[in-house]
Amino acid sequence: MLGLMSLMDALVAWLALIGLSAIVMIVVVVALVAMNRALEFKPARVGTSDAQGTAAAIAIARRRILICVCGVVAVAVIASVSGGMLRYGLNLALLPGVASCIVAGLAALPYGDRAVENDSRKTGGVRVASLRTREPWTYTRWYVLIQPIVVAVLLIGYLTITACMGTTDGDGAGRSIRLTEENSYGGVVGGESGPFPGVYYALPLIGITVLLIVLVCVALRRISHTPAAPGECDGESDRLWRSAMSRFVVFLSTGSMLAYAAGVLYFAGNATRLVGTNFDTLPPSYADDVYPTLGALQMVTGGLLGVLALVYLAMAVFAVVKLWGGTHAVAPAGHAPWKAVAR
Repeated sequence: MLGLMSLMDALVAWLALIGLSAIVMIVVVVALVAMNRALEFKPARVGTSDAQGTAAAIAIARRRILICVCGVVAVAVIASVSGGMLRYGLNLALLPGVASCIVAGLAALPYGDRAVENDSRKTGGVRVASLRTREPWTYTRWYVLIQPIVVAVLLIGYLTITACMGTTDGDGAGRSIRLTEENSYGGVVGGESGPFPGVYYALPLIGITVLLIVLVCVALRRISHTPAAPGECDGESDRLWRSAMSRFVVFLSTGSMLAYAAGVLYFAGNATRLVGTNFDTLPPSYADDVYPTLGALQMVTGGLLGVLALVYLAMAVFAVVKLWGGTHAVAPAGHAPWKAVAR
């Protein structure tokens, strides 16, 4: 027996786990390749009026990024000192998700409608409604937007399976895995290993994942629906800050979910390998090579997901850099700078 499942159910569940991990990797790799091919960098002049029209929104977006960074640092400090309240490393397991929730929540706050109105009064501009709808997919391609949702669905499915397979440890926390077999004498022998992402880890991680997706959707809607400056409903600077902020939220949330998914896979794989070899004291044939092999596969997959998480976090940083360096006012005649616009 393995947790609440029979041996056959456990084997099917493990195959499902490996399949889910493979699907996550395939989806992420395909999305990265598609984004790399679809990026379009077009040289475009940005006039002085364009820069002035969106200066307020861009400045607010930049300040919002700085506040997000401070929020992440604060969450990291709190997580480091909250080990007494959240035992067995749960505080560290929740750190990436909680930090991303803070960022998404801050990104969902209003982007200074009053600032845009004040800018309109100062410049004498008139706010004109645009006939073009402004939705999240207007500024970021659909296959970018669905990535956090796809990763979240697969991660929740994975955690649901591990929650069913986990067992309680000596302290009553669902954070271990147990393998029991009947011996030739009619008795029962078994082994137990942990930490394993059972109920103790899975339920909080599922909750924080659902909350993160909700906040990401709210943030993307807020970014796209924020009123534009007068005369700049479809301006390139207006599109740039919205696209940069949208990509920052999407890439950061996806990277954070991949980060704790990598940790979940690694610890689940390590616990499975150890319980299948009785903490490396018995050969893999002790568990018919099934659990040691599946454990090793999960550990390797977790490492690969960790690398992908770093890639996504790097792309989030790149989006922030573009928000700072992608908009410039036109210099005197004959010296107009160029900027790269990417959707």
